[in-house]
Amino acid sequence: MCGYRSLWQRLHGAVVSGLVAPGLLVVATADSWANPPSVVSSFSLPVPAENAPPAQAVPLKALDLAACRALALEKQPTVAAAHASLAAAIARQQALENLCVPTFLQRDLPKRRQQAGLGIQAAQAGVLQAEIDTIYGVQFSYVSYLYATEQGNLVKDVLAQLDKLRDRFKDAKEDTDKQALAKVEALSLLAEGRQQEALVGKERALSSLREAIGLDGHCPLLLVEQPLGIGGLVCEQKVVELALARRPEIVQASIGTEVTDLEVCAQRSRLLALSVWTFAAGSDIHANPLPTASFNPGYRPGAIGLEMPITINGKRGDRVEQAKIYNGRAHSVLEKTQNLIRLETEQAFYRWKEASAKVARFQRGWDRAKAALELTTPPDARRLTDYLDTARLVTDLRFELNRARYELCVALIALERATAGGFSACLVPVKEVAP
Repeated sequence: MCGYRSLWQRLHGAVVSGLVAPGLLVVATADSWANPPSVVSSFSLPVPAENAPPAQAVPLKALDLAACRALALEKQPTVAAAHASLAAAIARQQALENLCVPTFLQRDLPKRRQQAGLGIQAAQAGVLQAEIDTIYGVQFSYVSYLYATEQGNLVKDVLAQLDKLRDRFKDAKEDTDKQALAKVEALSLLAEGRQQEALVGKERALSSLREAIGLDGHCPLLLVEQPLGIGGLVCEQKVVELALARRPEIVQASIGTEVTDLEVCAQRSRLLALSVWTFAAGSDIHANPLPTASFNPGYRPGAIGLEMPITINGKRGDRVEQAKIYNGRAHSVLEKTQNLIRLETEQAFYRWKEASAKVARFQRGWDRAKAALELTTPPDARRLTDYLDTARLVTDLRFELNRARYELCVALIALERATAGGFSACLVPVKEVAP
């Protein structure tokens, strides 16, 4: 009888410590701060290093925005890592299904299998989130490159006009002519300073785009320099509804509440155990970093993540009570996630609203300044000051118009990301925009 009891204890201990508890579930933390299309790419899992084919150089051809997005979904390591996490979640779930352990020996096993199934859903949401973030990075970098290019082209035109004026007054002898030449030289230096901003801006945008795509830092990258068309109206209520319905962080936070609900049931099913492994034993629920709050002028509230210890100790009633507390916290995580995503979407909408108004006004101002410049021809040095003042107004308005268009594009892609692709930024080449 003693030998039978000893065998029973060894069998029960092996089941508890070695078979079931580890490796049950991965639930991603609610990375709910401002974290474009919703279609999951057909990315395949990485090939082991020993069987991997030799790396191939990316063809040096001009890439448009669509090509950059497609290439990023194929090469970005973040997307590959998310797919690997999904594969691991599937493997853990299958491992639990393959266990041939009677439930009367491990009464929480059915709940652990349900938690593992929810872990797969959380990992799928993680793949979508990785793709959303990747495409945002591509679009932001691409638009930044086009903006810097447009500013650089404007500076070239300004410098060409100033060179013509410099040639006109280069043999200045009178004080009035010398004064006019000095003004031209000063404006040329100002334009050259802005030219450096544009040149460095292009390099920074290309560097950011290489990382967003997943290319080597020295890989040559050639982009189609075609301005993008922007326009259309955005409904605040509609984009907020899309964000709350589609964001993967909300899906993950909702799964967190379900998983902790099951944890309460799992703890209740273990009557005599004094220490029971939780779903967190086989997963790192704190693996995803949470954005911290920022209290500088750019205020941003911080996120909170799911919490669960590896084991819950005590009698059954005490263990169940602890699990209920963590379940209540999971519901708070869901509520906070929804609030942050709503805030992110509203802020992106307000940036779009501001940029749209600025584009319209700067466009009208630029048109009027150009008309005034056409009526201000500098016949001599006496009228050069008026001409330069008007020309500078034209240039400044054009710079501000370019900047406002850039801010508008950034706001649109932020709305696309905030809605997980439910809203499309529709950044298409100008020639494709309907009149």
